[in-house]
Amino acid sequence: MIYDYVDRDVPVLARMATKRAAGYSAIGYTIAKGPGLFVGQLGVRSF
Repeated sequence: MIYDYVDRDVPVLARMATKRAAGYSAIGYTIAKGPGLFVGQLGVRSF
């Protein structure tokens, strides 16, 4: 299991996360999406 946190408000970090997701998929991991750990706290959003 891999926990990967992304700040999608920073374009370069969002692009890096997209590339990491492709890499995870290439080695057999599946991407599970859900509410973030900190949703609703300090204005953090889930993606």
